[in-house]
Amino acid sequence: FVWDLTTGRPAWSQVGSGSEALQLSSVLRRRLRPRFLGTPRYTLNVVGDRLLVRMGWPTTSRSRIWDQNSPNYLVCLDLKAQGRLLWRMEQKHLAQGDQNPWDWSFEGTPVSDGQRVYVALRRRGVQDQAYLLCLDLESGQELWRRFIVRADTLAQGRVDLCTHNLLTLAQGTVFFNTNLGAVAAVDSRRGTLRWIVTYRRPTPSVNSQTLFRGAAHWHRWLNPALYHQGQLIVAPQERPELSALDAISGQMQWITAAEQPEDVVHLLGVWGRYLIASGERLWWIDARSGKLVRVWPSQGRGPGYGRGVLVEGLVYFPIRGEKFGRIEVFEVDTGQQVGSISLLDQSGNLALAQGLLIIAGSDRVAVYGPAQAPPTLPQQSDSTAHGKVKLNLPEFPPDD
Repeated sequence: FVWDLTTGRPAWSQVGSGSEALQLSSVLRRRLRPRFLGTPRYTLNVVGDRLLVRMGWPTTSRSRIWDQNSPNYLVCLDLKAQGRLLWRMEQKHLAQGDQNPWDWSFEGTPVSDGQRVYVALRRRGVQDQAYLLCLDLESGQELWRRFIVRADTLAQGRVDLCTHNLLTLAQGTVFFNTNLGAVAAVDSRRGTLRWIVTYRRPTPSVNSQTLFRGAAHWHRWLNPALYHQGQLIVAPQERPELSALDAISGQMQWITAAEQPEDVVHLLGVWGRYLIASGERLWWIDARSGKLVRVWPSQGRGPGYGRGVLVEGLVYFPIRGEKFGRIEVFEVDTGQQVGSISLLDQSGNLALAQGLLIIAGSDRVAVYGPAQAPPTLPQQSDSTAHGKVKLNLPEFPPDD
């Protein structure tokens, strides 16, 4: 679905009925409810006037045999032609020889350099296998495929697993944080492996509270590596520590203190000397040494709710409330809190575009912009207040 950013009205004259999404939603409730590890994730990527997205069944590793009722696929749409389908690649197209096509899965939405498309693959087996796939952007034709690593999953093959691994593309290299005990760098043109770094993985029981509910780092389902000035910062799912690698050689540069930062889920970016990371709390980390500099709040469980944004030396950190959410604004260089934005709904994942703040919450999308003072009281302006345009989402069945 596509809306005009400033009005919330449909941007295209004809929008699909969404029947596939509705049917999949009801199927998901029925089949995933018993027990699975991970959270279904849905991301988009726009490159020029091309929209890339991974669609379909969210589990990538299943305890039972795949079947034809569990498809997933990639699509490329033309945004200039109101979403006209340019190509579609299904998981059955990934099988080679006598391989079972339902063992393969697209892991997440691709990245692209404008000519080629790169996406992470997973193949189910005794140990799950991670691959990189390169396609032509205009045709969807496969150009090369590279095996990266095989390893046991966190679920250890006993429960279904949802993953959504995203890639990082920089300086002619595709960086892949596999969350299977390895980080790899692959030449984007030839598909040759430049380096691979492995790390020790704990093996918790799939029935333990640590795996399913406890440690926040197990919930790093969207954790692509962060590239910054020749440095690759990685937040692997299996360990709470963050680490930095030399992007050219893969050599370790630093690792954070043991078991720290324990609740980080998102790497928001680097500004000046600080890496900003968030989860339940907001963390400042020295990007040159990995030293933990400050955290907000300093003690206890934090109120973080969703992914924040880092822009022009300010970090916008969404937090939850009993009824309404709030966004706290901090200056990166000093750590000083410089503003607070009250919301009319709960908070969620943030994005900034054209001077507007977009919030993707649990059941709605909202857009906030600078408030204008009433005409009769022009002198009363509040730079922290925001007006709101609500985007009307399609109506779903009540139990959605």
